[in-house]
Amino acid sequence: VTIPNSVTTIGDSTFYGCSALTSVTCEATTPPTAGKYTFYYVPMSKAVLYVPESSIDAYKYKAEGWNQFNNIRPIEEAPPSVAVEDVIFDASLLEKSKKILHNGQIYILTPDGKKYTPTGAAL
Repeated sequence: VTIPNSVTTIGDSTFYGCSALTSVTCEATTPPTAGKYTFYYVPMSKAVLYVPESSIDAYKYKAEGWNQFNNIRPIEEAPPSVAVEDVIFDASLLEKSKKILHNGQIYILTPDGKKYTPTGAAL
């Protein structure tokens, strides 16, 4: 999951129960305010948090919720991400598609009822 630097607050229970979450990249230099239970049931001992290198200490020692991650690394080490726009090449289809977050998984639902993962795998 990549959180852009424009995000300042993450709501309660946003990633609640996302037990398969392996990495989070947060591009904000100031850690967004994390709501109650934001990362509840995320495997904090295994998941990696990638943040701007100059902000590692802020996430690690000062930011409630974010400081639960055991492994915080600079963004430069983050694996490449795949955007929904990279998976669906037909722009008109993308505009008509719905992006769904369900049980911690992101899906793309096309107008013809087909469901895809963000990496383009059909479900």
